[in-house]
Amino acid sequence: MLESANTRSSRVSANPSQSSGIETALKELKKTIAGQRSAATFACGGTITISRAGTGGGSGAVSTSPPVKVYWSVQEEMNAKKIVLPLNHASADSSPAALQQLASDCSPVTFRRGSQDILDPSFRQAGKMEPANFATTFHPADLRIITLIERILLPSVSNDKVNSMWGRTILLSSTN
Repeated sequence: MLESANTRSSRVSANPSQSSGIETALKELKKTIAGQRSAATFACGGTITISRAGTGGGSGAVSTSPPVKVYWSVQEEMNAKKIVLPLNHASADSSPAALQQLASDCSPVTFRRGSQDILDPSFRQAGKMEPANFATTFHPADLRIITLIERILLPSVSNDKVNSMWGRTILLSSTN
């Protein structure tokens, strides 16, 4: 395999004008990709069943999550607030009032039009909360979501041995 790689390497470098053309094309491709990075979107969807009993991780093919708890605080408050999803109305932490409290504790979000930041609730009603102000018990790795995304983004990596090889590390670090 090493001989084959060396042979290919010597063939590519044997013709400097061809090598230069390839380098130019690769630089142009890199420039194009970098220019489109902000417009690139990756999305995948699905449904995770949330058990109402508080137990999760069933043995079937369908992933089941225990109820999800979201904790948050506003600015410098000492006491965190909590909501349990899905809402089941069994406690104050799992009620529409708790959901309303979470929504009202979020800051309004502007949207960008040209070079302006615009706040227009009649057009867009969205809220945000800084990551340092909230936490959740939901973790995508617990439900194999990370594994599924990895399979989509890295389809050629098929087993743990190949997955841990040095070449993959180089591949991942070179794309960042």
